Amino acid sequence: LMSQVADEAVFPLAIRRSTADGAFDGVLVVGIPLRYLTAFWQQFAPDVAHVVPLMRDDGQLIARYPAAQKATRLEPNAPFMLEIARADHGLYTAVSRVDGVERMNAWTRIAGYPLYVSFSIETRAILARWRETLVPYVGLTAIAVVVL
Repeated sequence: LMSQVADEAVFPLAIRRSTADGAFDGVLVVGIPLRYLTAFWQQFAPDVAHVVPLMRDDGQLIARYPAAQKATRLEPNAPFMLEIARADHGLYTAVSRVDGVERMNAWTRIAGYPLYVSFSIETRAILARWRETLVPYVGLTAIAVVVL
């Protein structure tokens, strides 16, 4: 659940604190500014159309790069929700219910938390890149076949 601190959206993160013998000793809570998450993801951003969402296991969008226009909660039958019900990580292709764009998605659960991070690239961007790479090789192969 997102919170506001000093007019800034933050993602609260709580961690159980234990004594040396494993007994409960309190809870540590930190608030991670959402701008930190998006700035972190931006530094690794490739030059292809992509989305990096951070989702809760109930389908609530926590953070997204690039930023989402509105807070979103996925329905239980959304492709992402069906995928996370099967495994802790995976790959799939689907049309986003958030913005209607088809993307190839790689996702994983963040160990110890009910959170998932995903890296999603627009399918058309992947195919365009593939064509850009493949066309020169097809041309060279055609020339080699004609010459031989």
